[in-house]
Amino acid sequence: MKNQYGQQITDLLHELNIEYREDHHEPIFSVEVEIPELPGPQIKYLLVKPKKTEHEFYLILAHDEKHPDLKDLQAQLGTKRLTFPTSEEMSDLIGVEFGSLTAASVIADKNHEITVIVDEAIDRDDTIGIHPNDNSITYTIAFKDLERYLDHLGYTPRYIPLLDKE
Repeated sequence: MKNQYGQQITDLLHELNIEYREDHHEPIFSVEVEIPELPGPQIKYLLVKPKKTEHEFYLILAHDEKHPDLKDLQAQLGTKRLTFPTSEEMSDLIGVEFGSLTAASVIADKNHEITVIVDEAIDRDDTIGIHPNDNSITYTIAFKDLERYLDHLGYTPRYIPLLDKE
């Protein structure tokens, strides 16, 4: 079920004239659940933060089969040890629970506490799936349109090589 930000996400896609394909499916709580009808590459979204910080978060976009090496990422970012936020922190920050996070979720980050990190290996000429803060609906959009969406909200993604944790 869409929360308060779900309609805002949909409205912003319309405002920006971003075309999307809408698919309804069983709720997805992990990229390990395959939904064959979804086009394009499957992207995993991870939200992390430096340990013992309250207002600094990183939204990581990586291919579903990649397990980003957080130690390498923290070195690239020059930050403290990265940890996952609590479900309460996530809900307070962007109004979603684990399993519903996508790049579109930054619409709820009113204080711009999130930095968007995109793995350089993601094909920016392909499509990407986002949820309207409802993990039983996927909107498939062009990656370039995701960049426009983020730019409109004041986010400039950082493209960095993410190592796969071994």
